[in-house]
Amino acid sequence: MKGLLNTKVTMRISDPWELGEVLQWQAFDAEVVLASDDNLLIRLLDPFVYQGTDCEFFVASPRHQDDHVENLRNGQTLFCGLTRITSEQARSDDPFNLTKWRGGIAIIGNLDPTTG
Repeated sequence: MKGLLNTKVTMRISDPWELGEVLQWQAFDAEVVLASDDNLLIRLLDPFVYQGTDCEFFVASPRHQDDHVENLRNGQTLFCGLTRITSEQARSDDPFNLTKWRGGIAIIGNLDPTTG
């Protein structure tokens, strides 16, 4: 999935509603930091703080059976779940490993490829 590295995307939130309201449904510019066949590591270019938590890195996982990380390379939207991870985990050997995730900020939304 090296072809997706550094791909610029726009992250849009659809749920949780409360987070969307707090952020005024703002879209966030981001880039793909790492890609696997099943997940993307996304870094927000302008991170936000929500409930005292810095939100810069997210693991994006396709939400529906017909969604694939390749959608972005093909210029299509990726509907996904986005799990906030720490910067330490983002720099770890396995940033996609969410087995120790026990709650926190999780988002349903989509990633749109950025043109230009």
